[in-house]
Amino acid sequence: GLFLHTSWRSAGTWVWSRFRELPQVEGFYEPFHSVLARDKATLGAIHADSWASGHPALERPYFHEYLPLVRSRKFFPPRKGVKGFKVGFELDRFGPEPWPGARSLKAYLDRLLKTARKSRRIGVFKFCRAMGRLNWLMDTCPQVEHVVVLRSPASQWSSYWGQWKKYGNPWV
Repeated sequence: GLFLHTSWRSAGTWVWSRFRELPQVEGFYEPFHSVLARDKATLGAIHADSWASGHPALERPYFHEYLPLVRSRKFFPPRKGVKGFKVGFELDRFGPEPWPGARSLKAYLDRLLKTARKSRRIGVFKFCRAMGRLNWLMDTCPQVEHVVVLRSPASQWSSYWGQWKKYGNPWV
């Protein structure tokens, strides 16, 4: 597998989208994003053209690869979202030390990697919510390649500012 560690407005989505177009790649977008706790309809409706992202056009929704993994259990207790995903993955515990949820986070990532392998593909993951866990991820997932995508800070700031000024988009 390949983990692309990016920041917002760093062209990480563009880099990931180039990999995703390859037939041997299973492209997982933002594996820590809280939207992964939602239902299939929500995940399937989030496209590059459904908001003013400036992202490249994508053939499939951002979270398409997760759709077969979404639970939609309506009875008690109701459960939905990607199996193994927990909302706390988005912001919980940045740093190199293990924490109480680290084991479930590792199991979740392993499940996604296994999903790609089962379809005879390479899992390429695009993260915006992982830099603070980079050392932990490198130690915990040595079987994948880790690539940090950087952009000139001035260009990155200009992109942030342009999104905010033109669209009022705080989630740039």
